[in-house]
Amino acid sequence: FRRVLFRSRLTGPVDLALANPIVEQQGRHVTGRIDLDLGVGGTLAAPAVSGTARLAGGSVADYAQGVRLTAMHALLSAQGQTLTLSDFDATAGDGHIRAGGTIGALAPGLPVDLRITAKNARPLSSDLLTAVLDADLHIHGQAQGALVVGGTVTIDSASINVPNSLPASVAKL
Repeated sequence: FRRVLFRSRLTGPVDLALANPIVEQQGRHVTGRIDLDLGVGGTLAAPAVSGTARLAGGSVADYAQGVRLTAMHALLSAQGQTLTLSDFDATAGDGHIRAGGTIGALAPGLPVDLRITAKNARPLSSDLLTAVLDADLHIHGQAQGALVVGGTVTIDSASINVPNSLPASVAKL
């Protein structure tokens, strides 16, 4: 039985706008730049990752859901079986959303340990729903098993609008 070793490296900038012809079909739009310096190596039975991916000037909008995050930046570091998210920050309305933690991307069960905080954030704003919130959440466990979500979410204000009529595609009860 022979162990096959492999090694691959991905470097350089990626303009996220290249994805827009695909994601815009679902009512989404992305911008920003990711600078890659990532490697994968090892064996098929024991792959390992190394390097970084840095996001700068990112934004994402989902027009159907009313999601809009701007001024996004983040650093994703890879080491062995683990990805570490640090320095994630996004503007959501007049507030911010921040996140960090680890994901065992190549580990059995896909272990997750993430913390997400929000301060005066308005991640949703549409004709139907607008919400301004503060949050401090901790997500941990196994993504392919049981995840535990704990913490607080405080909705500072919310506006829920009920439309006068629904589209013809919605059945009347």
